Amino acid sequence: MRVPVKVALALPLVCAFMPTAPAAAQPSATLTLHASPAFVANHRPVVLTGTAAGAPAGTAVDLDESPYPYHPGTQVATTVTDAQGNFSFTVHPDRNTRYTAALPSAGVEVTVQVGVENKRVIKVRALSLGRAMVTILVFHPRDLNWNGARTHWWFAEGGGRFTPGAPTRTRRLSPYITLVRTAIALPAGRFRWRACFSAPGVKAFFDPQRPRGCTGLGYHGRGRLPVGFPWPRSIARAAMFLATRGGRTAFAVVDSEGRLSGVNIHSTFITGSVVKAMLLVAYLRRLDAMGQRTVDPNSNSILYPMI
Repeated sequence: MRVPVKVALALPLVCAFMPTAPAAAQPSATLTLHASPAFVANHRPVVLTGTAAGAPAGTAVDLDESPYPYHPGTQVATTVTDAQGNFSFTVHPDRNTRYTAALPSAGVEVTVQVGVENKRVIKVRALSLGRAMVTILVFHPRDLNWNGARTHWWFAEGGGRFTPGAPTRTRRLSPYITLVRTAIALPAGRFRWRACFSAPGVKAFFDPQRPRGCTGLGYHGRGRLPVGFPWPRSIARAAMFLATRGGRTAFAVVDSEGRLSGVNIHSTFITGSVVKAMLLVAYLRRLDAMGQRTVDPNSNSILYPMI
């Protein structure tokens, strides 16, 4: 009798693992950032444009700003890239500011600097007694207190060299405006001027008008003072005539602008009432030169009290 026998065969299990190709490395993102314009007047808009190369469309871009004195930046805006990886922001800096664009997903960032020129209003006008007044209104953020800052001045006649004027102090007109002003006596004609003042925070602004040697905020300009009557050439002719006369001589003239000129104008003389007679004769000769043969009531009102 045959008994069936079951035989179990243990066959080795062979698994073949096919090596897989390594995953393609993702390109790292790079950032560019540009400011237009790079220098701007106070509070005027600046457009910041950039490209996030290697980042997919819709990638978030953060913008940080760090105004002077450039403490750690603060996030002020967020945007996303377009299909080409481009992005933009519009900002309104009130002082020199550094802007940083960052890709949080890639850990990359880039920074640009924007220079700001503070607004100013300058006026130059003529005063009496041959003086010129220069007034500068300086506009600034309210946290900058420039009251009482020492201001240095320089003036030049025509194309001549600059000479220092008397220093002045600034005056705060409001939290946003500081007054810089001086008045100085100058000869008639054209003149040039420069001013410079230093105060905490003046380096918060880009200053293209800063004169040479000024370490603060600088200003410059031109002006003109009118010529008074009698004209300078008439006074010069009188001086030439006086030079031909003997004895101790001098004369002084205050012209219609209140400017004093002449020869030996600070000399003193002891005179009698004969001077009045000389003035009377000169006045009558003037009336005669004008074709007036009689003394009118207005002239009498001047001459009688004198005599």
